[in-house]
Amino acid sequence: MNLFTSKLIALTLVLPFAACSGGSQGSEEELGADAGSDLPEDDTTAPTLLSTTPLDGDVGQVDSVEVVLRFSEAMDQASVEASLDSSELGAVTLSWNGPGDQLTVSPTSPLEYAEGVDDPVQIAARQYQITVSTGALDLAGNALASASTIQFSTLKSVG
Repeated sequence: MNLFTSKLIALTLVLPFAACSGGSQGSEEELGADAGSDLPEDDTTAPTLLSTTPLDGDVGQVDSVEVVLRFSEAMDQASVEASLDSSELGAVTLSWNGPGDQLTVSPTSPLEYAEGVDDPVQIAARQYQITVSTGALDLAGNALASASTIQFSTLKSVG
């Protein structure tokens, strides 16, 4: 084998590897439209309030009841707290779970019971209400799909 033949064989072996080793160093246009297809899409879905405890309309709650709001995704905590109206509960503390999709509203003082001396059926229950407005945002800045109001009543005290 002469020098020319050995160089030709070496080039034949090296060229296919050089053509394949370029990786994806080109621009997105050079790589085609699918180049960024594995990147996450922007979140444009509005979060929702999945559940509450107590449920809207629940009766006979104890005076130490905590209101738990569970959202469909992690929320921007400051915006949720700013959009929350829990004034009927008096002073409250707010606490979030680790994932940031559940807020617990805890009154710092016992809630009031309706009181009376007659038939409990004749005593109007003490109603409480808590509202979350559409000012509550998820981490992507999407507003809560709709405002939610939860009403519940405490036990009655008959003496």
